[in-house]
Amino acid sequence: MPGKFPADDIVGRLRDEGLAGDTSPPVTDRAGVDWSGRDLSGESFSGVDLSGANLRGANLSHVRMEQVDLSGADLSDCKLGGAILVAVTCEGTRFCGADLEGAVVVGSLMPVKDAAEADQLLADLDLEEEQRAALEAEEIVGVRGLPCRFVKADFTKALLAETVCTECVFEEVRFDEAELRGANLFSATIRNCTFTGARLERVTVFRGELVGCAFPDSRLEGCEFTETSIENCDLSGAGFGESRFNSMNLTRDLKLPEDLRGMTFSECRMERMDFSGRELAGVEFLDCELAGASFRDAGMQGVSLEGSRCADLDLSNLDLTEADLTGAQMEKVRLTGANLSHADFSQADLRGADFSQAKMDTVLLSEANLENAVFRGATLEFCSLDAAKLDGADLSEVRVTGTDLESVDFRELTIRQAEFTQCDFTGSTFTGLDLRTCRFFNCDFAGSAMARVVCDGIDCRQCNFTRADLTEARLGAIKGHYCDFTEAELQGAFLGKADLLGCRFQGANLAGVRAEEARMDRAALTEANCREGKFTAASMLYMDASHAQIEGADFSRANLTQANLHAVVGNRVNWSGANRKGSLETDEELLQAEQWKPPRPSQPS
Repeated sequence: MPGKFPADDIVGRLRDEGLAGDTSPPVTDRAGVDWSGRDLSGESFSGVDLSGANLRGANLSHVRMEQVDLSGADLSDCKLGGAILVAVTCEGTRFCGADLEGAVVVGSLMPVKDAAEADQLLADLDLEEEQRAALEAEEIVGVRGLPCRFVKADFTKALLAETVCTECVFEEVRFDEAELRGANLFSATIRNCTFTGARLERVTVFRGELVGCAFPDSRLEGCEFTETSIENCDLSGAGFGESRFNSMNLTRDLKLPEDLRGMTFSECRMERMDFSGRELAGVEFLDCELAGASFRDAGMQGVSLEGSRCADLDLSNLDLTEADLTGAQMEKVRLTGANLSHADFSQADLRGADFSQAKMDTVLLSEANLENAVFRGATLEFCSLDAAKLDGADLSEVRVTGTDLESVDFRELTIRQAEFTQCDFTGSTFTGLDLRTCRFFNCDFAGSAMARVVCDGIDCRQCNFTRADLTEARLGAIKGHYCDFTEAELQGAFLGKADLLGCRFQGANLAGVRAEEARMDRAALTEANCREGKFTAASMLYMDASHAQIEGADFSRANLTQANLHAVVGNRVNWSGANRKGSLETDEELLQAEQWKPPRPSQPS
């Protein structure tokens, strides 16, 4: 029985049916009557004993039966469409082939004067004062529920489409090959019943109980089960497309079918359930408890685990293409070797997760918690980690392409033998890190903090270091073709033997830089600060250093063939042994033109 009885039902029963103080209506004995084939449509039966009656083939359309005993009666092939059955008793009753389409089968509420007989007392009911006073005036102390009871009844091949069953009990009932399409069951108890070959499309079960039932070869497409207890049931042979389970405990010896595509489980308890080998493509597990569940060899393309609690799951080597894991709690989940292409982990808790060797193409990890996650050997292409927490993560041996790693603090990460192509590191922090085993191609480090970073010998061609802080960075022997260091801070950096062909250093601070034997052909150092820099034996063919500050710089033995040295500024420059053949020295007329400023407009008198 439900936790609250509707007050209007209780008061209405007293007012309209005059049952105050009665426990049951008067009983009329029609046991064993033969009304087979009779037309009884629209009749009303209250308190009638029809046990053992023969009603086979009778027309009972739109009848009303209240507290009628139909035990042992035969209603096979009856027409019961639109019938209303209230608190009937059907033990061993036959409904084979009967038509009950649109019938209403409900329990009843009986006002009682003896508290010992009450399921709920008036004090526990949600009543208005006027209603409570009316009941107390009749000496009513509470109510007792009278369910409809079907025990060992037989509905084989019966038509039960669009029926409504409320406060009903079905025990050891056969629904084999019955059609229950669109039926609604509220607070129904269904124990040890069989539904072999039954059609249950669009059935709704709310706050019911299913125990020991079997559904071989049945069809349950489009069904919805909500807040229903289900235990020791075999659904393995049922078809469940587009069905939904809401707020249920599914851990009590439940056998599910192999193919669950189109199913939705919302706020369900599913801990330690076995989904091994099942087809789960497109299945939704929304806010479910899935800790310890097994998904070995399951088909999981497009599956949704949104908001679910999935700690310690093993999803290794599974295909999770287009999976939705938004907000899922997936601490220490194992995704080794999984295909995660186009999956969404936004705002998921992935602390300690293992993504080793995973394929991650266009994966969303925005605002995900990836603390201590392992990506060893994973491939990430065009992923988003915007505002993700990566403290303690292991990025060793990863291959990353086109991925957003903006504003990440890499000081807390392990990053070795990794390759990054076309990645966005803008605003990220690498201060003091050793990146010598890594490779960066066409990546964006604009505004990044990279002071004292160790990058000797790395390949970082076509990267953007605009306004990055590379103070005292070690960039010796790097392959840095066509990098952009515009306005970067490189004071005290080491660039010895670096290959910086075509790089841009406009406005950069290269004070005290050491670039001995560096290749800087066609580099642009316009307006750069090169004071006290050491460019000994550097190759600087066709370099543009116009307007650069070179005071105290050392260009000894450097090759400056056809370099542009127009308007360089500085004393104490060491040019000994330098090759300046064809270099462009300061053009005084051009300099004067560059320094010209228009006269200030005269002030009005």
